[in-house]
Amino acid sequence: MSSLTVPTFYTGASKSISRRELCKRYPAPFNYTVERNGWICHYTSEVPAFAVAEAWVARVDKKVESILSQPQSWSVLSLVDEQILFVSVYQGVVQKAYLCSGADLQAENITLLRSEQVFITDDSLMELLPSDCSYQLVTPLSDDELALFALKKQGSPWPLVIAGGVIASAIGGWFLYAPTPPPPPPPQVVEVVIDPYDAYRDALSNAIEASSVLNNAKQLGAYAALLPSEWPLNNIEFLHNKLSLNIARSTTAKRSLLTTWLNLQPQLTQPGMHQRLQDDLFVLSADSPVTLSRWQGSMASTQSIRTPLQDALIALGWEYQSNSSYAQTMTSVFSSTLSMRKTEATLTELGYVAELVAEVPVSIDSLSMKPTSNGRYAIDLSIRVFGTTKDE
Repeated sequence: MSSLTVPTFYTGASKSISRRELCKRYPAPFNYTVERNGWICHYTSEVPAFAVAEAWVARVDKKVESILSQPQSWSVLSLVDEQILFVSVYQGVVQKAYLCSGADLQAENITLLRSEQVFITDDSLMELLPSDCSYQLVTPLSDDELALFALKKQGSPWPLVIAGGVIASAIGGWFLYAPTPPPPPPPQVVEVVIDPYDAYRDALSNAIEASSVLNNAKQLGAYAALLPSEWPLNNIEFLHNKLSLNIARSTTAKRSLLTTWLNLQPQLTQPGMHQRLQDDLFVLSADSPVTLSRWQGSMASTQSIRTPLQDALIALGWEYQSNSSYAQTMTSVFSSTLSMRKTEATLTELGYVAELVAEVPVSIDSLSMKPTSNGRYAIDLSIRVFGTTKDE
């Protein structure tokens, strides 16, 4: 497909905006509008063009050209001159339709991965697909297929305006005695579809990586073992995105003793470490800057991560507490919270947990470590797995 003008795409929910209002808000010399499954898709262009995305919907709906099944969610990659036409469809409704470069396409990796099928029109496009992406090579749209979806030329409103002006002049006197018309209803607000996976990417960029926090907690626990006996450890906790070590002062403890100990621990004064010494309490906190942003371009089934992780923790002696899930409306985006407890855990065992979650999209919600005896802790841990409901 070359030398093809791709129109600008707009969409809105039919319950929030009428077809006429959407066309009025986005006028153009050429447009094409279709309503399907409660959504209005509107295509505009300054020059003659085709609603290419709708032509692809028609092909998939009719299972033309060896398309064996009609997936619920699918995408298309097609070459247009030196760019790539990207089309995303969910339940027969176009979600996205625009031209992009190969580099820009990486931002759509999540959309491609959640597509049950990706149709590509050239072998060279395979290298742009993320791994484990199901695809099928098909031929580009034909001229006959495109012709059915040509944007319609809109007539100029000026003849009607002029004629209306003449008529209005002729009968203008009548309006002097006409009743005052009611005020027009407030304009309806356009509901433009936003990529639902933006929320997934935002969630990952704000989620704190569990393995990073657990490793830092293990390190703080090692320092706690070296504390003066007069300044015993109260607890280590991760709360409100902050990891902290809390030390309680005994009735016979001198402040100078703790100050001397801190001076012998230069690592605790590094950037990102914060100290707060009060009369009877010392708090050492560490920033948690590492998020799950590196997982924004990929998505796996939460069950494929959660189940083996839960089994591994139970095998290590952790007790299962609870499991709650959250599904994002109208998408397969999903997150699952797993809460575990161990009453006599060592720092080494905490390190094992950090290793288990190091290579999966798992964040941490909370952590509480209270010393028991002989370097062991009663640990309550709540982590969150991010992914999709596919294969759930």
